[in-house]
Amino acid sequence: LLGGPDFLSDETLERIGARTVLSWLPEAAGTHVIKLGADFDYMTYQIDKAYSGGIRYRESLGGGSFTDIRGFGFLQGPDDEVPLALVGSDVNSASLGIFLQDSWTLTKGFTANLGVRWDAQWIQNDAGETIIALANQWSPRVGFVWDPTTDGGAKIYANLALFYESVPLDV
Repeated sequence: LLGGPDFLSDETLERIGARTVLSWLPEAAGTHVIKLGADFDYMTYQIDKAYSGGIRYRESLGGGSFTDIRGFGFLQGPDDEVPLALVGSDVNSASLGIFLQDSWTLTKGFTANLGVRWDAQWIQNDAGETIIALANQWSPRVGFVWDPTTDGGAKIYANLALFYESVPLDV
């Protein structure tokens, strides 16, 4: 390794989020807490990366040759490499989730939870083109909570749900 601290990167990550929930509390065959809501996230990831110094050589196992083992670039043709001193990207993502859920207390001490959620994520490259669109992610939710003491002294519960994770922006 000749000169410099090796790998350098300058990264900026930003996230803006908003959430809203409307609740309705009807009485019908028990009490309900019905919620309709939406989540929105806008994220950006900007990175510039490079290697400082000169060339880093690695000696072959037999000791007969050396190879430059780091750097960025691409092949323009067979054996025609184009080295790049700096590589950068600027990626944006918008995510939207909409949900409806009902927390239904049938009797004192027993509550059933039912719901569904729809999520979508759109990722754009630095030219503003949508490169990934995941717009049909349905997530059912079902669960229950039972308090055999009916006074908050115990809780037996189970939940089953499907969740989708956001695609990371550094892919």
